[in-house]
Amino acid sequence: MSWGGGAPAATEQAVFTTAHNQGIVLVAAAGNDNTSDLMYPASYQYIISVGASDDGDLRADFSNFGDSIDVMAPGVQIWSTVATNTSSYEFYDGTSMACPYVSGLAALMLSFDPTANPDRIEECLETTADNIDALNPGFEGQLGAGRVNAFLAVQCTPSEPIANFTWSAQPPCAGETFTFNDISAGTDLDSWQWSFPGGTPASSTAQNPTVTYPAAGTYSVTLIVSNYLGSSTLTQNVTVAPPSAYITGAAVILLGYVVPVEVSFTGSPPWDFTYSNGVTTQTVTGVTDNPYILNLAPQITTTYTLTAMNNGWCTGTVGGTATIVVIVPSEINDICDNALPFPALSIGAQSCIVGNNSNAFAELPYINQNNCAGVPMPGPAADLWYSFVAVSNILDVSLTFDMDTAVVALYEGACNALIGRDCSVSFDGTLNATFAPVTPGLTYHIQISGGSATDTGDFQLCLENYGETIDEICMLGQSLVVNPPPVLGTYLPGQTVDFCFTVESYNQNAADWFHGLVPVLGGGWDASTLTPTSIPPSCSGNGDWDWYIGPIISNGGGSGPITGPQGPGYFFESDAGCPGPCDPSDPGDNFGDPTDGTCGWEFCFSVATLADCPPAFDGQDLSITFRNFSDSETGSWGVVSICPEDPEYTFKSVLSCCAIPEMTGIFPTCAEPNIGVITATATAGVPPFEFAWSTGFVENNNTSSTISNLPAGFYIVTVTDFEGCSKEASFTLIAQNNFSIDVSPDVTICSGEGTQLNVIGGVSYVWAPSTGLSANNIANPIASPQDTTQYVVVATDASGCTAYGIVTVNVNPAPAVDAGQGGVICPGESLNLFASGGFAFSWSPPDGLSVTNFPNPVASPSQTTTYTVTVTGNYTCTATDNVTVVVALEPYFPVENIDTVACSTDVLELQLTNVNYISNYDYQWWPTTGLSNPNIPNPIATVTDDITYSITVTNPQGCQTVRTVSITLANADFTVNLGVDTVVCGGGSLTLAAGSGFNSYLWSNGAATDTITITQNGNYSVTVTNDIGCAAVDTIAVELETVTPQITGDLSITEGESTTLATTQSYAQYLWSNGVPDAAITVSDGGPYAVTVTSANGCTGSDEVVVTALNRDELLIPSAFSPNKDGINDEFRAVNTNPIESINIVVYNRWGNKVFETDNINNGWDGQYKKTPAEMGVYVYYIEVTFADGKDKIYKGNTTLVR
Repeated sequence: MSWGGGAPAATEQAVFTTAHNQGIVLVAAAGNDNTSDLMYPASYQYIISVGASDDGDLRADFSNFGDSIDVMAPGVQIWSTVATNTSSYEFYDGTSMACPYVSGLAALMLSFDPTANPDRIEECLETTADNIDALNPGFEGQLGAGRVNAFLAVQCTPSEPIANFTWSAQPPCAGETFTFNDISAGTDLDSWQWSFPGGTPASSTAQNPTVTYPAAGTYSVTLIVSNYLGSSTLTQNVTVAPPSAYITGAAVILLGYVVPVEVSFTGSPPWDFTYSNGVTTQTVTGVTDNPYILNLAPQITTTYTLTAMNNGWCTGTVGGTATIVVIVPSEINDICDNALPFPALSIGAQSCIVGNNSNAFAELPYINQNNCAGVPMPGPAADLWYSFVAVSNILDVSLTFDMDTAVVALYEGACNALIGRDCSVSFDGTLNATFAPVTPGLTYHIQISGGSATDTGDFQLCLENYGETIDEICMLGQSLVVNPPPVLGTYLPGQTVDFCFTVESYNQNAADWFHGLVPVLGGGWDASTLTPTSIPPSCSGNGDWDWYIGPIISNGGGSGPITGPQGPGYFFESDAGCPGPCDPSDPGDNFGDPTDGTCGWEFCFSVATLADCPPAFDGQDLSITFRNFSDSETGSWGVVSICPEDPEYTFKSVLSCCAIPEMTGIFPTCAEPNIGVITATATAGVPPFEFAWSTGFVENNNTSSTISNLPAGFYIVTVTDFEGCSKEASFTLIAQNNFSIDVSPDVTICSGEGTQLNVIGGVSYVWAPSTGLSANNIANPIASPQDTTQYVVVATDASGCTAYGIVTVNVNPAPAVDAGQGGVICPGESLNLFASGGFAFSWSPPDGLSVTNFPNPVASPSQTTTYTVTVTGNYTCTATDNVTVVVALEPYFPVENIDTVACSTDVLELQLTNVNYISNYDYQWWPTTGLSNPNIPNPIATVTDDITYSITVTNPQGCQTVRTVSITLANADFTVNLGVDTVVCGGGSLTLAAGSGFNSYLWSNGAATDTITITQNGNYSVTVTNDIGCAAVDTIAVELETVTPQITGDLSITEGESTTLATTQSYAQYLWSNGVPDAAITVSDGGPYAVTVTSANGCTGSDEVVVTALNRDELLIPSAFSPNKDGINDEFRAVNTNPIESINIVVYNRWGNKVFETDNINNGWDGQYKKTPAEMGVYVYYIEVTFADGKDKIYKGNTTLVR
């Protein structure tokens, strides 16, 4: 049932109680209102109330819940028929989709046990349902018994046993005690007989016994399970073996990246295992996850193996390899230009990298942000650089390190134009910092260093990029354009720099409008040179932005007292929000600049560094912090909002009193390691210059100096101009790799095949991944991957130079083989097999098959058999699939000799079996002549001649047993005659006589005399016996006829009209009270009218009606209607007997809601309310009418809506 409402009715409950008592299973949708309120009919007694769940066993968000729910069933995205035409389907949601799921399951259960009553069906549905409370927190105990389990529910009905079992350890090892779990099917299983040859114990009658085997090997285990319908046997082989661990995984990574490697296990947990990288080992204990993930970050190309494993019972075996190829950049990432790309960031997820700065140099001049939140930033130091692209506006940094001191610095932009943003220093092994704001889509650089050039060690750097919601931030997008950008984070003395700061949009939290922007200058700037170059226009047009010296003090009492005086800076001046007369020189007394969300502001200014910069001032702070203010902070808006908590954008650089020389070079190679060249060129200062190199070479020159024949290494030069201004610079020579290799071209194979890979060049090799390779350290391994795989080979030549190549092995998929549906056959029967997915087929084993090389052989096995088909498809690739043909048992039926000799009119009960009726068996007797019920094992047979009956017994698997019984008549027939069928008019009686001379009489009404007198309709029979016990039977049909005519016609007429009266049935004769002998009469007067009729059998009856002649000014109003679109009483409408001038009809439901109104007498209410069928019940009407003759009338009353 897929309908309902919130109001119960005693009449409806009575109907459902009657249906339940008649054996009808009642199922109803619980409703789609996401409520625990009771809904009807689902909440009536004897009705199974069904809620809806999705394919993950989560309650559908629309489904009702609560104490009235009995079970849940799938009700989301159900493929359903629709009424648009005869072949339409759509995906629907609703408890109306879940309800038929349960109804169909109930029908399936009844097909197995037709004798099950509704209570038994509901009990089985609920006791076998899967509890889903844990998956639905907050709805515990409100989802009934859980989601129905069709497989278990059907098993709840009587069935024969089917043996089946599993065991807890896969595989168990010698000496381990483990459990065999019985999962047999069948009704009321009552015995289990286990056999464990070679095990301890050797046998058991427990349902779930525990067993131990002393040694590894394969052992047979047999289970015989029984119930009152029979028994079933299953034998399976159990392999006892040590546990095992297998490592797999391969990757090509940049140095520092972390890669997951998988270790899988057999046997029982927990497991311990030891793995090796070829140099060291590490042990992991207490593992319960299968597979287990190792997160590894080797510094060089490494092959990992397992060296040992065990569980709580046995020492196991190990296997597999995992090769991680580490691509080491040709140049160490200790300068920004060589920054390694950080693993890609995603919003809210942490990405990590590991590293070691032992090989890093403290490059000169050292890029430095001077101080980090008041802590001096150490430098020069051994640093490493990484780059990333931001995906949101807040960056959390987490660093664990072995150095004495660690520094994390954030920079924005390209390496030749770095903008220092922020930094953090730590001394205790961990560093956690938050940098904000950052701009999604921009490239940033991270600098990681120790506290000095010799402070080195391992570290792990993790970044998490996330964003604040619109309710947590006001400044929506901050960006800065700097011209010129700093060189290596520095500016020269007296250098003028242009800045343009953009606020892209503003979240006006609590109507807190943008009001001010103040650039706070570091000590290395000459604040007197700051000149605004661009003032943004107002977004609202209600005022103007301008530069104010300040101080600007809030006049609103909101966040202003906390913020305090501000300026100089940009502020917004308007006439809005002033507590008194507005002061055009004081933005602190007005509101800010509102925006519609599409407008932003750009603030531009120029400022110069200090012109006087003796060398002692080198490294002065050139930071600028852009402080943003809302009008609750520096204006007159009197609220406290979130805007004061916005992150502030900080620009960082330092003052370099002397010019930085330009460094260029030519790199050595693996083959020619001493051809390096470095040139230092002075970029500013007073010539001539002295160039003092770290090699000891010193040269005086007007412009530059070059040193040659250099090996790879770190070199420093000190450049001093004529006035003594000195600057150090460094350059790192990295040996370049000019070694290359040739690898075999990409190749395509079939799944399961192999191909040889080849590399030319080099003397040693490492292939990755190792999956599917015969070896990973030779030039020509055999590759047999299961899926398309890209292999990377790293080759090393005699000089130690490395190169890598890539070859892809494309694996054509195996054909989509399908062995088709298996099936259950009976002994001696056959089943057609149907395989598909290719163009050539081979079946095995051949036992019972008509052919083995066609897709559709006929299988006639003598026992249950699993057949395997090998199919050849495209690219001549092959695949296999299995199908099982189950040979079922014949139905149970005892063999008994039940032939008999009987009189021709004997009533004989044929007792064909001494067992009870089996509910899921089908019984068919043939012929059915004389049988009281041809579908039970022991019907009563009434025979009149020699006859042979046969019974066919069919079990649920369709197997049949046939038995016969013959009845032979031993004497001549004799008869009894009650006469022909007759009719007696109502009120009379009839005496039936069987005749005298018989030994006994037995009438169908239980009388035992030779005559009976009857006064009711019916078929009457008598059975008489003669002196030898033979019986004769006769039956007579007696009809006691009662004639009850019913006059029909319009009993209400309007004055001056007429109506025709007639009877609902036809009779032989008629006589009306006005003397007319016709079947119908036409009358125009009011009053009583009667008719007397005579049937064909001569029986008479009469009826009388009263015709009412109505006044012409009347309305006819129905007391009930049924809007079911059957063309009868589909609308509630008033009928006029006289023309009307006007009318107004209103209908209300029982809550007083108006459900219908019209002023047209031809319009009726179709039972719809708000385009939805209104619920059944009583409705109130109120009608005001003016007839054509001017008479006014009011009608009010009730009408009943019936569906």
